[in-house]
Amino acid sequence: MRSGEASFTPLLFMMDYHSDMIAEDVVGEMIRRVTGMAMLVLPVDDFTQEFWNIYNTVREEGPAQEITLTLSRDDFMMEPKADGSKGQDVKQVEFNTFASGAGGVIGAMRDVHRDDYEVAVVYYRYGYSPKHYPTRKEYDLRLKMERSRAIKCPSMASHLAGCKKIQQVLAEPRVLERFISDPVTVAEIRSVFVGLYRLNQDGSSSAVIEKALANPDQFVMKPQREGGGNNHFGAELKSFLEKIKNTQELSSWILMDRIRVVEHRNRLIRVGLGPECRDVCSELGIFGVHLSTPGEELENFECGCN
Repeated sequence: MRSGEASFTPLLFMMDYHSDMIAEDVVGEMIRRVTGMAMLVLPVDDFTQEFWNIYNTVREEGPAQEITLTLSRDDFMMEPKADGSKGQDVKQVEFNTFASGAGGVIGAMRDVHRDDYEVAVVYYRYGYSPKHYPTRKEYDLRLKMERSRAIKCPSMASHLAGCKKIQQVLAEPRVLERFISDPVTVAEIRSVFVGLYRLNQDGSSSAVIEKALANPDQFVMKPQREGGGNNHFGAELKSFLEKIKNTQELSSWILMDRIRVVEHRNRLIRVGLGPECRDVCSELGIFGVHLSTPGEELENFECGCN
């Protein structure tokens, strides 16, 4: 491997085992027993609370469709090696389970829709942001689709698996071991994690809060949201954290070490930008497909990157 390159072996572990955990429906265990999400996040996050209610309702009723399809995208950036040696380390940004694929072809889906036919697969390209649910009717429709016999992509369980709180808790000591028995695999996966920190009002987060306020450029503050534009950095992070550090809202956010991304020269193709070279940073997204029933994994593979 040439200097400046990064080892991508852990990325393949990440894709396979993220998908396995979704397939085994450990989402509920991670949320109820591991994350404390029901106690900490839901009371101050109405949007996530609505999804949790849908998940719980269908789980208690018993799903009409047990086949689960997930098209995921695991995002990574590269940073210089911590020991100062040549090369780069791969670090995970986030794991996406919602609207992570089919962006280039989804407009053609209307051509395969037919009236008076039962829908076989529901693919959600829309529905990951509070603005997509302006009234009660949208949540009711989501519940109706979740109750249906159609294969959902993603199911509500898989949707919740993409929450930042899940990512944060999976990075905590001894949590991956609950789901993966092989210590070598655990070590490979953990090697791509950066520091992720829960934010609580019980005093356990005081040290990391003070560190973030003193060094805001070293952290990113993330909510339980998708779609971009929701994170806080630098001076904005400091101001926002000061504002909510003594409120209940604090527990609905996480802190993440900011990846010291490697910049390089390249040209961007975008309306309003000229053709000149500029400093840019790259993000690698690896797509995955997972198809399963509660008792059997039917497909689990990587299917390209961007």
